[in-house]
Amino acid sequence: MSNATSGTTRSADERVVVVSSDTHIGPLLVEQLRDYCPRKYLEAYDDFVGAYQRELEADDNVPRFIIDSVKPGLGLPNLDSMGHHDMNVRLKEMDEDGVAAEVIFHNSQNGQPMPFRPLSGHFGHDSYSNPELVAVGTHIYNQWLADVCSIEPDRHAGLAYLPMWDVDAAVKELEWARDVGLRGVNFPAMRGDLPPYNTSNWAPLWSAAAALDMPLTTHIGGGSPASFTGPEAVPLKMFEDAHVFGYRGVHWMIFGGVFERHPDLKLAITEIAGTWIPHYLSLLDDIWYGGKKYEGFREKVPRPASEYFMKNVFFGASFMAHFEAEQAVKDGYVDRLMWGSDYPHIESTWQNGFEMNGETAGRLALRNTFGEIAEPAMRKMAGETAMEVYGFDPEKLHAVASRIAAPTAGDLATRPTELPRGLPTLAFRKHSTWT
Repeated sequence: MSNATSGTTRSADERVVVVSSDTHIGPLLVEQLRDYCPRKYLEAYDDFVGAYQRELEADDNVPRFIIDSVKPGLGLPNLDSMGHHDMNVRLKEMDEDGVAAEVIFHNSQNGQPMPFRPLSGHFGHDSYSNPELVAVGTHIYNQWLADVCSIEPDRHAGLAYLPMWDVDAAVKELEWARDVGLRGVNFPAMRGDLPPYNTSNWAPLWSAAAALDMPLTTHIGGGSPASFTGPEAVPLKMFEDAHVFGYRGVHWMIFGGVFERHPDLKLAITEIAGTWIPHYLSLLDDIWYGGKKYEGFREKVPRPASEYFMKNVFFGASFMAHFEAEQAVKDGYVDRLMWGSDYPHIESTWQNGFEMNGETAGRLALRNTFGEIAEPAMRKMAGETAMEVYGFDPEKLHAVASRIAAPTAGDLATRPTELPRGLPTLAFRKHSTWT
């Protein structure tokens, strides 16, 4: 692996461009999205909204862990922010945390699904009973997202959702999304209702995404074929979606020769935690070396797996802990990791209304993560890699960082001596992946 810690150290007073590779937004079904619905689908739209509201109120058919995560007023301040759906409030809250730019997924924990999809389907299955309506709902959301990203457009990388069950339609939506200013694709985790990502079915999508510089961005979740029930639902979902199925597409695409055939294609996996990457790459390379005995494999994948990984694959390290940043420096993959806030989720580095010794939780989290990390490596993980992956303009974001008084390199050089207690954020972990 490359050691990306070299470079020219800049002034400690220079602002750091912080980019969150993981944020979420939840436009309101009635007040914000309905106006985007084509007239011929309005009756179906209103039926969907009514049915969804009745289902949520009944609670019976909605998994408990979803109900508990979307109801404001539960003593979790993050759920009460208007930033879940209001871009102007969102920008104000980003400014307070010193975050210059963001990558935006749907599902903001505010109980607002994408039109014609169940709440549990924000990263999940598209194999619904009426794919025509799901495609319409997807485009409604993409239109709204493109419009709100036009508010301070240099600061947002909105991710387009695609009708993945129809590759030609997905390519068409991707091309439209690029034209209206969206900067990437929400790319589902590999799952049973879609063709595997090593098949030729996907070639048109790979070609279009590479040609248009639209990174394929997978947020963990929705990959497991299981139905999660019982008190063990959340632990099972966390383990399977993050550690079994979350980055499954990476090795399928590497070993399937996707990056050999499409060398400019970018793949990012987001909300991935831990220090598993060195072991993972070692295992992939071991399997690659052993694969020479399989006819046609080396012709398809002529270089070690880790080489494709280090060129084409990136990770959104949401609520990155200090030990994860240290490991990235030690093993030379700081240019693969992108810090993320997970705004405005309850586990986010952003904590609504919290302040300690004049600092927000987000600024404390940045100091805790990057304190004592060499400045060039810190700048890469904090924002430079995300700027490169998602096509942000560095000059414009440096201007934003100055305007919002983002933390300086000197601010981030020292870890806080006192950490917040009792916050639901995962940013202050000391040695484990999720606790």
